[in-house]
Amino acid sequence: MSERRVQYQYTPFYNKAARYPELPVVRRFGAQVTKVLYDDIEDLLQKEKDVGDALARVRTPNTGVTFLDCPRSVVKRENPEVYDGEWQEFEKCLRDYGRDLLQAHELFNLPNQDPYFTKHFAEYRELFENDVFGPTGEKASVYKDHSPPDDICALKAVPKEDYVTTLVKDNIDWIERNILSHLRRPWTFQKHKQQHRETFVHLSTVKSIMDWSTCVFSPILFTATIFTLIWIKPLNSRVLIIFIFGEIFALVMKLRGVSRGEIFAATAGYFAVASMFVSTTSSSSVNQ
Repeated sequence: MSERRVQYQYTPFYNKAARYPELPVVRRFGAQVTKVLYDDIEDLLQKEKDVGDALARVRTPNTGVTFLDCPRSVVKRENPEVYDGEWQEFEKCLRDYGRDLLQAHELFNLPNQDPYFTKHFAEYRELFENDVFGPTGEKASVYKDHSPPDDICALKAVPKEDYVTTLVKDNIDWIERNILSHLRRPWTFQKHKQQHRETFVHLSTVKSIMDWSTCVFSPILFTATIFTLIWIKPLNSRVLIIFIFGEIFALVMKLRGVSRGEIFAATAGYFAVASMFVSTTSSSSVNQ
């Protein structure tokens, strides 16, 4: 492998990772971080003991016998040698432990990679040549198969989506292969076919499609309800139709990830409008 190949073969991946931080996966090194925290605690306890021993050697009526008993200002004024030595070493150790603890908290709260980007990440085959993950020299399985899975995380989480959007997102490869590819012009399809690494449908496109489909579906559902109510005259049948379309409306809202309270409120409004329409048209029919 040439020097130019080694230097530049991962550049497209790095550029894409900068644009989509959900794409790359990195190691948490959770076991090592946990060990560092316990080592910090061991050092911290020893430093606290050293402070107590130093205070005991120079004890005065104004100083206590432990770190917690003695104000810093008193030690700094009456025992500067203790303050410059054991006291500051303990405070530094305490701050270091706090910083490591906060970093560990942030590290362990990094998200797992979304399946959509896991598939996309695996498509960068140059990262996994000869069963080796090129950027680090580790086994490819560590990053490609997520082994062990708990040690791998993404840099950014994908916002939680509704059931329908998640279903489309997780099956976008099948949709692309069996539907979208046939809708493109032949020359466009051939052009993209050569660029096998690039996904054909971006996640933002999937979200936009689902949002627009909602905008289209809602008027269709409401219009279908009205036309059906106009076409059917018996009152009992009309009530049944309102129930059926209202149930469809509630189920679609649930699939779109709407909360229970919002579903109840929206369904109540839907039934109120439909009932008013039935009442008005029924009264008009009687008057005629």
